[in-house]
Amino acid sequence: MIKSFLAGTIILILFFQTAKSQDSIPLLKGKVTISITRGTMDCDFTLSSLPRIEDYVIRINSGMNILYFKNMDAGNLIYFDKSFSDTLSSGESNAYYFPNNKRNGKFLPHAIQFRYVGMYPVVKDTLKEYSVEDWKGNIAFNGYSVRTDGRQSAWYPVLYDVKRDLVYEKVRCDIEVVCADCNTIYVSGNLPVKGTTASFKNDVATQLTMFSGKYKVANVDGTYFLNPDINDKQLKEFGGMTNSFKKFYEEKTGIPYKDAITYIQTTPTSKYNAWMFVSYPTIVNIGYGKYGLISFFDKKNKRLV
Repeated sequence: MIKSFLAGTIILILFFQTAKSQDSIPLLKGKVTISITRGTMDCDFTLSSLPRIEDYVIRINSGMNILYFKNMDAGNLIYFDKSFSDTLSSGESNAYYFPNNKRNGKFLPHAIQFRYVGMYPVVKDTLKEYSVEDWKGNIAFNGYSVRTDGRQSAWYPVLYDVKRDLVYEKVRCDIEVVCADCNTIYVSGNLPVKGTTASFKNDVATQLTMFSGKYKVANVDGTYFLNPDINDKQLKEFGGMTNSFKKFYEEKTGIPYKDAITYIQTTPTSKYNAWMFVSYPTIVNIGYGKYGLISFFDKKNKRLV
């Protein structure tokens, strides 16, 4: 089972790596301060190198409270409106735009500063308290970590071209993550960093999945496992199998893997949900017990992935 799972996963990662690229790659700079015990995120970001778009929205997680948006071209704060017709946003995010002076259209600065903060429930014990559902786009605090994807959770500003139906979720980044109650910080496109403060810089377009908290990190010949629920022997087998499939597809396709494949094992903020998702180069597995990575070593397990 583990062989077929890994083969499918590597193919899926290749798809994400070679899928249609954005015509412009925004640059995200700034700082986010997190507390996994309080469920808070304090964000100060600047998004620049923005494409020239007439009809757009900028998505930010709906749990974030906006302090201000600033036009960095002019150095002044700017008024913003919400779009209530952003039907492609599935509820996780609010859609913002900047009306022009005549309020008959929109304008988009070349660079925008975003200041906002959010506070989310912390689910420490699902036997006593838990949410009805957990899902990919959730900003999930489970007591020992925080998990986000990029596009759907929109913890950083995500530009969307309405006319072309094009989402600019892949960004270059130069950001600092501060989490005083964490021991490890990870942002996709970079290696995990041990400590309470980490700087992440990447000139390659990447959707920013984040996993920060108190957890173990294992490195098997360049394949990383964050918070693994399997023993050292199983880690070696899992990592060796991953690397063998990676090498095979690299040789067959001629496409090199530019980033380390990273597996994340974490638990949901709900009682019954368990699932996986891929956000290149990260594979995230969410589930308790038999629905963890350990499930791929159980021949009797009928779990579908």
